[in-house]
Amino acid sequence: MSVRTAEGVSLGTSLATVPEQVSNFTIRDLLDLNDPQVAYKSPLSVIALVDLNAFFAQVERVRLGLSDDDPIVCQQWQSIIAVSYAAREFGISRMDTIHSARLKCPDLVAAHAGVYKKGDSHWAYYPGSPSPVDHKVSLDSYRRESRKVLRIIQSKFDLVEKASVDESYIDLGRPVYRLLLEKFPALKEALNKTDNKQQRLPSIPSVLPSDVQWEGYIAESEKEAADLEDIQSPEIKDWDDVILILGSQLLLDLRRTIYDELGYTTSAGLARNKLVAKLSGGFKKPDNQTIVRNCAINKFLNNFELTDITGLGGKLGSELIRKFEVPPESNSIAFIRENYSSDMLHEMLSDDPELARKLYHIVRGLCASELTSKVDVKSMTSTKNFRDNSPSSLKDAYEWLTVFAGDLSNRLLDLDNESMDLSITKVSKRERGVLRRPKTITIGIRSTAYVRQTRQMSISFYKDINKMKQVIEECGFQLLRDYMEHNTDLSGLNGGKPVKELFLGDAKDVRIMKMQNMSLAISNFVALHDNAFIESFVKERTGDDSHTVKQELMEINNAFKRRKLETADSKKQKELSTENKSHISNLFKEYKDNNDQNRPQTKQAKVKPRANRGADIFQTLKKRQHLDLLSDLIATKFCKKCNLPVDDPIEHNDYHIAIDLSDRWNQ
Repeated sequence: MSVRTAEGVSLGTSLATVPEQVSNFTIRDLLDLNDPQVAYKSPLSVIALVDLNAFFAQVERVRLGLSDDDPIVCQQWQSIIAVSYAAREFGISRMDTIHSARLKCPDLVAAHAGVYKKGDSHWAYYPGSPSPVDHKVSLDSYRRESRKVLRIIQSKFDLVEKASVDESYIDLGRPVYRLLLEKFPALKEALNKTDNKQQRLPSIPSVLPSDVQWEGYIAESEKEAADLEDIQSPEIKDWDDVILILGSQLLLDLRRTIYDELGYTTSAGLARNKLVAKLSGGFKKPDNQTIVRNCAINKFLNNFELTDITGLGGKLGSELIRKFEVPPESNSIAFIRENYSSDMLHEMLSDDPELARKLYHIVRGLCASELTSKVDVKSMTSTKNFRDNSPSSLKDAYEWLTVFAGDLSNRLLDLDNESMDLSITKVSKRERGVLRRPKTITIGIRSTAYVRQTRQMSISFYKDINKMKQVIEECGFQLLRDYMEHNTDLSGLNGGKPVKELFLGDAKDVRIMKMQNMSLAISNFVALHDNAFIESFVKERTGDDSHTVKQELMEINNAFKRRKLETADSKKQKELSTENKSHISNLFKEYKDNNDQNRPQTKQAKVKPRANRGADIFQTLKKRQHLDLLSDLIATKFCKKCNLPVDDPIEHNDYHIAIDLSDRWNQ
């Protein structure tokens, strides 16, 4: 059903049905449809998959203001990464180069994806064809448009699972449940009459309301395909069929909204579970939707092979086909379904009973999978392959790390937006305000000898994306220096100069080894509420949070007392630098001066309670921990913890304080 020609729900002749004498479904089955936690398990479940057609090409078409009929491809260097359906009519595929595609279609529009320029942390569209020598492709524009589509879907449905940048699963249970009770009073009456959840639902009426119509292509059942009894096709026999009719109307309305608001066409599938919805979503591309009723599942699955099923497309699927001796001319799904019972599958796969159980349900299209709106991310990587443009100096490599930091921080922003979108109405209050931040950063370098090595470190996390970008960039610089120092002959490449001396000099003068690839990855993500971020440690809190602050201050106070006791009789205490003593004295003096300025100039002025004054002192001292480290940094301008020279001792000391606070908070 094309959204470009559809003008609304079809209103034609009322659909006739062939009702079962007694419905196969119970009141419990219907009530489960209204519960997002269990709806996917109900035999009445209704799941959709929405797929954006040639998505990257569509984004470029809309950006350039072209029509659906203009042939367009999305370009990366001289390769094609997406082909519009209008361009496919000329025989163009992703296997083509831009040159060969233009030979097939002289009017072809080749739109290059946005790119980062070396040294920049923001991507842009550049005229012509940017060079891979000093640019890196950005997918941010496509993620942004994907997020717009996701918002539209979420505005209509309460449970949406983002499967990829261009695909989303939808549980239509709640809106379909409401429509059922609205259009079929007998159902509402049945719910009100009894508390027996196992009671059968009333049979469907012999004629449906005139506004309840199929929308899309309805897959045939085996009985309908044979047409031995001149039956009415498609058959409507029970409430599962009626539910899919209503679902098809909701799905068409959604697809039309996406097209009207954003200009993107979609294909979609509708069935009782994610597995069949996924297969049906790509069955009638582009700009159409396919509905697979329960009675038609087996015949519909015969259009696919076992290796077409998600999770079975690699070696596992091929190995199962070999193990079950599927003849080359046979359909693998139908063959396993018709020749192997559940007991036989468990016997054949005795070493993996879970796979046997799953396979039994897969070949019958009965594999129910839960939808989740949770944004789950394990890692993010930004990478660049070098051809003849390997960075020749430390400064050149730094410029690519700046690009990586911009790329990763933009993706963190996308993740924040998705988390916030999902949390507005889709999760409980205690889950709102949850952001995800990485705890580990890793640099990966592959040499020209194809040897890949990595180095990693812990990373502090902030709510502010600009701060995260800065931290990612600085940690990337540090990891690169560590790698060059310990994994290469950096001194030999630079005339025998000591490594420490090289790092103190100008980065553009430091020669480095050639690389085939360099990447920066952030991983070990944790879900955090706002108050888990470093920024929250320096904010004034009230209520329950004030207790946490007092506890932190007491810990700091006790730490200073312990340090004083431990060093009271040591020689180090006597050798404490005058500079540090002066620094501590200045902190207390600053506190006293501030209090004197704020104290009312009257005889009746009350003295501030001692406990509060102590809290203020330690709130100030809290920003100046690690005094021994600070004194070392000031004296040597070299950090023993990082094994690196530092330009700003105080700032570097604060960096270690932030790391410690972050680690302690998340233990």
